[in-house]
Amino acid sequence: HQRDPGVQPPGRFATQPSPLMIGARAVALFALLGLLVGLLFWLPLRWAVARLPEAVRCQQPGGTIAAGFCGSMQLAGNPLGTVRWRLRPAALLLGRVRAVVAAEQPGLSLRGVLQLGLGGGLGAQDLEIDASLDAPALQRYSAGLRGEVSVRLTELQASAGVVRSARGRVLALNLVQTRENSVALGDYELSFGQTTAAGLQGTVTDRGGPLEVRGTLTLTDPAGYLLRGTVKPRDSAPIELRRQLEFLGPADNAGMRSFAQEATF
Repeated sequence: HQRDPGVQPPGRFATQPSPLMIGARAVALFALLGLLVGLLFWLPLRWAVARLPEAVRCQQPGGTIAAGFCGSMQLAGNPLGTVRWRLRPAALLLGRVRAVVAAEQPGLSLRGVLQLGLGGGLGAQDLEIDASLDAPALQRYSAGLRGEVSVRLTELQASAGVVRSARGRVLALNLVQTRENSVALGDYELSFGQTTAAGLQGTVTDRGGPLEVRGTLTLTDPAGYLLRGTVKPRDSAPIELRRQLEFLGPADNAGMRSFAQEATF
């Protein structure tokens, strides 16, 4: 005798998980995940230092993984000084590491919210940097110059070592050329907010001083930049600076000379 497949045997019932049971399982899973993340985050930082990537060095560690500090940190050979952070665990559920970060070293301070995605993308919000060009982290980039840099970016996104988008401004203040004789160069502003097919582009302007400057700075891929514009000496420009501008070629009818510089980092 063949049983009708639509009829259940006596004593057996077809059971399907109820929505309430599925919800309870989901809550239990998230609770377990939260517990594991919590236990991991509150481990002492010194336990994790040995497992950091080779490019990251943390000396004099303290606190926990979630809220810790390195008395001296280096990133890819660049000294960052004392670095403190406070992680935001909820971001991990979205596959991101997000933290409020502060770094201090002689001549440099950094504050902001930094975020690292699973794909390696780096983001920042409310980024503030105040630095002297004599700071250890900047010395390799500022040969022959003295002055200060002030960075205020509300947003920044980078990937593969290239800044893809940014909003805000960078000020170069009290610049002095120190090669041979010291020559004051003035103050300048770089404003970001536009991304073109060539890359992120900012506008460069002077803020008074011996030179009148108008130009653009484009961050190119692979990591590099293209700086071009026009420059004109003001009446206050010293003779040494006027002589240097002559190497750019003849001036136009308005007294402006064109310049361009392209390089990779």
